[in-house]
Amino acid sequence: LKYVSVILAVGLVIIFQPELRRALAEIGSHRFFSNITAKTRQRFADQMVEIVETLSRKRIGALIAIQRSIDLGQYLETGTELDSRLTPELIYTIFHSGTVLHDGGVIVRMSDERVSGAGCVFPLNQRELGDQSIGLRHRASMGVTEESDAIALVVSEETGHVSLAIDGKLERNLGYEKLRERLTSLLSNEEEESEDEEERDEEEEEEVNEEKLSAS
Repeated sequence: LKYVSVILAVGLVIIFQPELRRALAEIGSHRFFSNITAKTRQRFADQMVEIVETLSRKRIGALIAIQRSIDLGQYLETGTELDSRLTPELIYTIFHSGTVLHDGGVIVRMSDERVSGAGCVFPLNQRELGDQSIGLRHRASMGVTEESDAIALVVSEETGHVSLAIDGKLERNLGYEKLRERLTSLLSNEEEESEDEEERDEEEEEEVNEEKLSAS
């Protein structure tokens, strides 16, 4: 029975590994965001939009994963490890069709604004999708954001359309200003803070309702 319990515990950890990693990331997310100034977050968001906009206009296909609280180091083993300052020129060079790294994904660390890897292979989302135009880059963006708190940006080589993936969900065909708005919001942790406020409001409402029931 003891061995069965151990095997069951290990099995549950394996099965729910993505959920566990995400839960741990949420615990440390507030500390992560508090260490980065609002000015730095806005500068980073503006630079990413500038990079994606240029790639889109030139119809250069791209997949960029922005690392936040959860380390994406496991994917560096599938590509080429780098430690380079994030610049538009570097990203354009990586995704140019003549380079050996253009087919994989790039990992960018938000914490120090550096590119940590290129040509990386991300897990593919396995869900049944009705839209046949969703290709491997889009599935990979959904996959890596399902297993981490990363934000993934995708540029379609065929259309130049820009998509954003977060929590395994894909937001397609975003205009540049909408992309800037979404990215700024996600990088500033506004959505998580809003969710926390909603949870607190719900808890307070439940407490008030319980007090009313007790009084009656």
